[in-house]
Amino acid sequence: MPESGDSYNTAIQFGNVDLQNLISAMRITVIGQEYSVAIDESYLSMVEHFLFGWFKMYETVYFNAYKLFSEELLQLIFRWAKTLISDGKSEMLGMRENSPLYKLLTNGTLTVNEYMKLDDPAVESWLAR
Repeated sequence: MPESGDSYNTAIQFGNVDLQNLISAMRITVIGQEYSVAIDESYLSMVEHFLFGWFKMYETVYFNAYKLFSEELLQLIFRWAKTLISDGKSEMLGMRENSPLYKLLTNGTLTVNEYMKLDDPAVESWLAR
């Protein structure tokens, strides 16, 4: 069974369901005047496993207190950086004015290539300065 990226990256084993198999068990049917998705009864335990895993991933990973705190802290850091830029103290940030992160903080226009450079390692290296 393939793992989801979040399940793999967090080493949490919830929701490892063969989605291709689950999708192949789905059928479109008409009930009354409406279309519905029906699932073969023999696949109900797989659907339950998928839904339970989805719920547990939210509970364990997405709504984890440490993750929520980290997001809030990162937002505060970015607000602080934007304030420094608007106060003319951008040299304190240690980033070039033509860098993708600087452009993002100043609502500048980013090319697709620049946007793609704004990955976790790029932000982490700036935070480490």
